[in-house]
Amino acid sequence: MFSILVANYNNGRFIKEAFESILAQTFTNWEVIIVDDGSEDDSINIIQPYLSDSRFKLYLNDKNYGCGYTKAKCIDLSNGSICGFLDPDDTLEISALQKMIFAHTEHPECSLVYSDHYICDATLSNKKISPYTGKIEIGFSYLVNPNRKVIHHFASFKKAFYSRGIRLDVTLQKAVDQDLYYKLEETGPSYYIPEPLYNYRIHDKGISTLNNINAAAVIHFRLRINAFARRKNNAVLNSFYPKDKSLFDYQFLRSRFYLDRYSGNMIKAIIRFPIMFLVKPEQFVKDYFLKR
Repeated sequence: MFSILVANYNNGRFIKEAFESILAQTFTNWEVIIVDDGSEDDSINIIQPYLSDSRFKLYLNDKNYGCGYTKAKCIDLSNGSICGFLDPDDTLEISALQKMIFAHTEHPECSLVYSDHYICDATLSNKKISPYTGKIEIGFSYLVNPNRKVIHHFASFKKAFYSRGIRLDVTLQKAVDQDLYYKLEETGPSYYIPEPLYNYRIHDKGISTLNNINAAAVIHFRLRINAFARRKNNAVLNSFYPKDKSLFDYQFLRSRFYLDRYSGNMIKAIIRFPIMFLVKPEQFVKDYFLKR
C-alpha cells in the first residue's frame, strides 16, 4: 500500500484539487494520512466529505506545532510500505503512484525514489518542467553531488528504510523535505524517474517560495552542515557513495559559505572563503587547509 502523507495548515483553498488528483490515480491501493496543524480557515469543512472514503484518515493537532512536527506525525501514523508527501497546495499526475510503486519494486535497494515535477503558477497553469531536479551523478550522494541537481517532488520512500533510526527534526518550520532526503540516503541510495509526476504550485503563501526563499535557504544550508557532521568518517556511507570523499571537504566549505551569504554575512563569507569560486575544488580545499 502507498501512504500519501498530507500535512495541512490553512490550505483550504487548494486541498480539494490535491485530493481529486489522488482519487484520479491509476493505482488504487493507497491511504491518505492527513494531519491538520491547527488550521484557522475552512480546511476541515472541505476535508470532511472525503472521509466517507475509508482510505482518507484525518488527525488533528491540538495546536499549531509547525511543519516538521506535523510531517513526522504523518509518517508515524502511516500504514503503507511506501510513503510520499503531497503538499496540500499541489497535485499529482494521474500515474504518479503507479510509477513510484513500479520503481520501488524494481529497485529494492533504494530507500528513496523521486521524479521530475512541473512548476506551475497559483492556478496550476503555465506548466514547465523543473530545471533543477535531476539524476545524482553515479558514485556521489545527494549531499555531495557535483552536478547540483536536487531531489524534489515527487519523492517517495520505503517505510522500512525510514524505520532504521531516522527521525525528522520536529522543530523545523522549513526545508523539512530536505532533512528527510539527507537522512534517507544515509540508509540507502536513491533512484530518479526522469518524468514529471507532480505539480508544484507557486503562490504567495508557500512555505519555501517567493518571499520565503531566503529563510528556507538559511535552514537548508544548516541542514547540509548537520548532515556533513553526521557522515564524517562513516565507513558504511563511504561504501554507498565511493566518490564522495573527493569533494566532501569542498562541499562542506561551500555550504558554510552559502550559509553566511544567505544569513546576511556576505563580508564574513568573503573574508572566510575569498577564493571560493575562483579555483578548482581540489585546489581550494588544499589552499584552505594549508592556510588554516
